[in-house]
Amino acid sequence: MFEFSFADSEVAAIEIDGAALRLRFAAAHVRLLAEPDRPVGHVGQLVLRLTPVPAQPLPAGLMGRLHGGRLWLDGQRHPRLAVPCTLAGVLRLELELPHQLTLVLPAQALSLQFEGEPRFIESLAC
Repeated sequence: MFEFSFADSEVAAIEIDGAALRLRFAAAHVRLLAEPDRPVGHVGQLVLRLTPVPAQPLPAGLMGRLHGGRLWLDGQRHPRLAVPCTLAGVLRLELELPHQLTLVLPAQALSLQFEGEPRFIESLAC
């Protein structure tokens, strides 16, 4: 099992899929929870799905590296999420974009799932 963090994750694509907004990550920043020393790294094939699709138009330049983010679920802040997960309730996703922009997306449901093999790559940063 993994723990996903928004900071340093890279958005590869944004798609509207029926009533859902899908953020596909090229490299999602995760911590491997099964290991005793909990290595940090990146995985591919991770998709965050929000429903319903937000009413506001999405800004240009959303793709790329996130500086941070958090999810609010029923008034509680969640800076990291277990993968996979499915959540429902009063949701607000905040994504910190480049140039000190923050995108706020309200929703009623969120899922964070792999679509394919995640291929964990451990970070070698010091």
